[in-house]
Amino acid sequence: DSGLVERSEVLALAERWLEASCPKWLMGWRDICRATDERTLIASVLPLAGVGNKIPLILADPRRSGSMTAAFLGNLSALVFDFVVRQKVGGVTLNYFYMKQFPVLPPESYTESDLAFIVPRVLELTYTAHDLRSWAEDLGYTGTPFPWNPERRAQLRAELDAYFSRLYGIT
Repeated sequence: DSGLVERSEVLALAERWLEASCPKWLMGWRDICRATDERTLIASVLPLAGVGNKIPLILADPRRSGSMTAAFLGNLSALVFDFVVRQKVGGVTLNYFYMKQFPVLPPESYTESDLAFIVPRVLELTYTAHDLRSWAEDLGYTGTPFPWNPERRAQLRAELDAYFSRLYGIT
């Protein structure tokens, strides 16, 4: 019956549109923060999965590049940003209302050379398992996940901390 064929084609098209519009990975931060943690705000990318209310999600603007999203994540994870967060948060809950008050660098503050420095480091810090392959691909990387090397990770974090301090105008 031609009606069934048309309906299945429409459903297949709808499925492709839905798949194209859904994220392949998530970004969020840990709602609970403690003074004993190295950083107050702990943000990361996550594999696509169900999450509870203790990991508030950030939906990336689909009009922005993956590189800009990686820069945003790097910004949230930077020591200079965390200094402000630690001063602002009074308890152990870091919710959306706090997030809206923090001094996030606007996308237009990044140059191509800034992104060329930031993105590879954020990628290496975040792509450590195959379940985040789609995140790596959105950043233009098709290789295998990076090994977990504590010394290398400390070096990358220090480089990003220094770079973001400069972007915030700290000399």
